[in-house]
Amino acid sequence: MFAALTLAAVTALTSLTAPVAAPARTGCGQYVALTFDDGPSYYRPRTLKVLRDKRVHATFFDNGVRVDANPRLPAFQVAEGHVQLSHTYLHPYLPELPAAAVVKEVRRTEEALASAGAPLTFKGVRPPYTVADPPTRATLTSLGYSIFAREDGEWIDATDWDPARTATEIRDAILAGLRPGALIGLHDGPIDTPAGAATVAAVPQIIDGARALGYCFGVVGADGRVMPDDYVPSARDIPLIGNPVPYLPLVYPGNAPGPHEFIRSPLRLEVGHFPAVFPAGGTGVFRVTLGSRGREGADGSVQAVSIELPAGLAPVKAAGQGWTCLGDRCTRNDVLAPHKAYPPIDFTVSVAPGVTGKLAATVNSQGHGGSWQSSEIEEVRVR
Repeated sequence: MFAALTLAAVTALTSLTAPVAAPARTGCGQYVALTFDDGPSYYRPRTLKVLRDKRVHATFFDNGVRVDANPRLPAFQVAEGHVQLSHTYLHPYLPELPAAAVVKEVRRTEEALASAGAPLTFKGVRPPYTVADPPTRATLTSLGYSIFAREDGEWIDATDWDPARTATEIRDAILAGLRPGALIGLHDGPIDTPAGAATVAAVPQIIDGARALGYCFGVVGADGRVMPDDYVPSARDIPLIGNPVPYLPLVYPGNAPGPHEFIRSPLRLEVGHFPAVFPAGGTGVFRVTLGSRGREGADGSVQAVSIELPAGLAPVKAAGQGWTCLGDRCTRNDVLAPHKAYPPIDFTVSVAPGVTGKLAATVNSQGHGGSWQSSEIEEVRVR
């Protein structure tokens, strides 16, 4: 089983050669479909090897930023007969984006896939976090897209994006929820967690278990239904990861696998403070400016800036022109031109009596549906 190969054995290969495949099953009345989000991931070559060995096609909802990083993988997926669909470019939470930004997300992914030689099988998109509110739906349908959100279709998931989940837990959760027409939602390398290895190990067990229960595997159609399918392998070797895999900041502890890089926000934080030394028992101010790094500004999506304070400092108020502030968090959603900056935010804090020494506050920014993130640490002396 390819999932059991050691990392050393995998990385020693230049490609994964085509095996002699077992015959496909025919005449089945109960079909289900495997789907994978967030690829092409570091683990995707292993997934493709398992699918080829088991003669099962999958539906891949891939992110354009990862397609651009490793375009040979989606090209292989299409050549092998898998269904290639979209999961947007940067994996943002779409309800926080204006319509123009939603359009840009799917158009950029279309362009990435076309450039990779892997055009969409049909216009289908699975919104990140499986959420599409009415305005998002209206935008996507106006572009001719079929939507595969949580409420669209007979989805089964096993929360496999959580790195604490084992292959056995993932397998059992999927098999327990099987029903005709089910779409099995998996992640063989989430864009914001270090998970993926357990999912790949679970896939052959899911396939064998489902077949033992009388199910066959098909592919997802534009109407959300599972269509019967026969797997005929291509003559191509399965490509390996050739470039670092892009990641958003991880929301679970651990390290991203293999060669990787973190997606850089086009906006940057600048943080200062005054007075130079905060007086114990008094107040001080952290001044925060969010601005463009260069050629790209803010697109009208929600931009949020927050501050995390150490023991000894407590929030008093936050204010900035054009910002809406509540507690230690400020937001706005207007467009920012390239090379420009928003008006600064002043976070006023109180200093506990008797505090001395050096303290550090962490300032975070988040925008474009969570896919633009930056952090800065500001140290201040207290006496």
